[in-house]
Amino acid sequence: MNKTSVLIIGASGFIGKYLYSQLINNKSIDLYGTFNNSELDGLIRFNYKKKEYFKIIGKIIPDIIIWTAGEKNLKKTELSLSSTLDDNLYPFISLLDSEYISKKTKIIFISSDYVFDGSKGSYTIFDKTNPKSFYGKSKDMSEKYLIDNHKNYNIIRAGGIVGDDSDFLKWLIKSFRKGNSIELFDNIFSPTPIINIFNCIADILNNIIDDKIIHITGNFDMSRYEFGLLVSKTLNSKISIIKKSYLESELKFYKDLSLKSSFFSNKNIELNDYLSRILK
Repeated sequence: MNKTSVLIIGASGFIGKYLYSQLINNKSIDLYGTFNNSELDGLIRFNYKKKEYFKIIGKIIPDIIIWTAGEKNLKKTELSLSSTLDDNLYPFISLLDSEYISKKTKIIFISSDYVFDGSKGSYTIFDKTNPKSFYGKSKDMSEKYLIDNHKNYNIIRAGGIVGDDSDFLKWLIKSFRKGNSIELFDNIFSPTPIINIFNCIADILNNIIDDKIIHITGNFDMSRYEFGLLVSKTLNSKISIIKKSYLESELKFYKDLSLKSSFFSNKNIELNDYLSRILK
């Protein structure tokens, strides 16, 4: 039986590394992953800002490419739209325009809730995008270019992806264990266990689903403040958490970026159960 060739671009990042670790032992897949700055054993160096590196794709000839690369730190993305497009949009366009990509190549693009403006929340896959942040604009423009220029694709949107290596969760845990009081904002989002992202991709790889646009959540909408309270309760922490308005944040937060999930699996984990699993 012929194996499916899968390439994860950005396999040294938070999402890509998790996906790589979950797929590496799948005997029906020939798995490849790339890194740019964070070298990891088994991964291929790939500077996605330089077109000459795309020759690597011609050597692998992947059936499926999962794009998890790009700059996601809002402190960096919101400094300059042009720099953010250089990091997040133009390399993706280079991929899609590459001579090494055929019409049959499936592209799985990891997008974000930031493609919406946060004015109403509970966004469905049918809602019109209207990003306000530079990060959101880069994701939205990438989505639109993919839709307009490639037929075989899946766009996965999630907000606040939670896992052992997620920066926000690690920062919360560190703060609680140090005994520091913290300030958290009241903006609403849909925290998403990273395993649910993997479950969706596994179903795509197994031809169980092939929806063009997919929303994934952990089945709870909450503020960052409420998320902090949930983590604190799970850790039995007594640290004070101060609730602040998202309008006071130095970062570009929006009132309500919550998503309505369109992907359901009996393997999915709700947020409460997932936090209990990884924190206790």
